[in-house]
Amino acid sequence: LLQDLVKFQDRMYHKDPVKAKTKRRVVLGLREVTKHLKLKKIKCVVISPNLEKIQSKGGLDEALNNILNMCREQDVPFVFALGRRALGRACAKLVPVSVVGIFNYDGCESKYRSLISL
Repeated sequence: LLQDLVKFQDRMYHKDPVKAKTKRRVVLGLREVTKHLKLKKIKCVVISPNLEKIQSKGGLDEALNNILNMCREQDVPFVFALGRRALGRACAKLVPVSVVGIFNYDGCESKYRSLISL
């Protein structure tokens, strides 16, 4: 699902970079996902289960709990899948990715439904 969405997003970017910026399909990272959850634009969140435990104030655990609480409030489905490195590779990035937010899953509805049914 993520590979297809990233492929669609990259294809759109190569056609028209300005329009692609406004019609993104996925966002990567804790801050981006949190920002767009506050704007109520995300339809699904994919979270890596092997995040480090940092329990200090403003740490990773607090940020992840914040994302999970916002997902529950907005009835946004969230899925724990893949490791950080594999999640990054699925999104065509060379760096590990902790969280991916999906805006638009058009063209991959069947894969999205099978993901949500798990």
